[in-house]
Amino acid sequence: MAFAIRNERPGDELAIRKVVEQAFGQSTEADLLDALRRSLALSHKIVIVLGDPLYYSRFGFERASNHGIDCPYQVPPEAFMVAELVPGALAGYRGVVRYRPEFDAVST
Repeated sequence: MAFAIRNERPGDELAIRKVVEQAFGQSTEADLLDALRRSLALSHKIVIVLGDPLYYSRFGFERASNHGIDCPYQVPPEAFMVAELVPGALAGYRGVVRYRPEFDAVST
């Protein structure tokens, strides 16, 4: 099954927030996304997630450690995953991920 991913467009914010709240059963992650949206231009070449490998692997995510990318938290290595949105975007990147300060509110 193939999935098409399009860039977020103005006006998508509320719908995205509702999906995130339903997916996580709380508003913490949606608040994080809102904070990131305010601080970043959302033009990513890679996406890194910490989550269920069975779920995320369906969307092309694989272990970040396969690319020399490590999580700063003590988590199962199979749960820390990465996907390239642009082929070759991970070339030359290695090390431990540093999260933006907005993540501090949800890392506890």
